Amino acid sequence: MDNDNGMEDIEFGPVEFLVLAFPDEDIGRPEVAQAFQRVQEGGNIRIIDSLVIVKRPDGEVTSAELTDVMELQGEGWIPDLATLIDEADAEEIAQTLEPGQSAVAVLLEHIWSKEAAQALRKAGGYLAASVRIPPHRLEEARAVRNKEEK
Repeated sequence: MDNDNGMEDIEFGPVEFLVLAFPDEDIGRPEVAQAFQRVQEGGNIRIIDSLVIVKRPDGEVTSAELTDVMELQGEGWIPDLATLIDEADAEEIAQTLEPGQSAVAVLLEHIWSKEAAQALRKAGGYLAASVRIPPHRLEEARAVRNKEEK
């Protein structure tokens, strides 16, 4: 489907904004780069936008596109689809960091659920709520349930 600009409209699946924090300024570890590449290559999740935020020991905040961080570039890396995370977001995220820490802000599309999301929208439905449950909370709930069953 084309829009007024002659460009194809992009139908998105559910999109999620995550901030991944690191205890120091170095997010360029090889395992981080490999994890981001696997996410992209897997085809279930697409990175729409990303930003690296560093809060220097003196409190100065710097940011750069994830694709500009050399340690995170590599074969198979798919560049960001759009630039939506900006400097205002970087400043807000930096407020959650201690001096000397860093973070990666990532806007992810859940491609795996795109077809279901499109059907939902076509039927006039919408996502009314979404809750992220940390894995450790699931483990706690499972432990409680197992204890109650004994």
